[in-house]
Amino acid sequence: MVVISVNAQNHLDSTIDQSPKIPGLRDVVNAIIHVPINENTQQSIRNFQRFAEQWNQSRSGEHPVALHYINLDLHDLPDGALKKRVLNIGTTFYLPEADIRDLRQSAKILLEQNETWRNLPGRNGNWRAIAP
Repeated sequence: MVVISVNAQNHLDSTIDQSPKIPGLRDVVNAIIHVPINENTQQSIRNFQRFAEQWNQSRSGEHPVALHYINLDLHDLPDGALKKRVLNIGTTFYLPEADIRDLRQSAKILLEQNETWRNLPGRNGNWRAIAP
């Protein structure tokens, strides 16, 4: 079984740390809000990783299927124009087709970078059995 988690948290361009001016209320509130959200996201990732490890260590007749956890993060894209574009996609109920194409391209790149994805049993003829 494969579980893929995607941290698609954006990182809109900000100049709060690039200006000697005192930041406005909006910039300060955004900074205060994002710190707990970021920490909660990281804690959730760690919790699921631990769950996957425990699942695989205790595999038996009860749950003989291996659990492969893949965590992808848009911040892990190679530096460049694509990374900048996807990290600046705003939160919305509608995404333009160009943004969807960029996100799909990003997913392909991130999966190919991921060691767990590259080594999945059955992928690219890799049918090795995973010992419990």
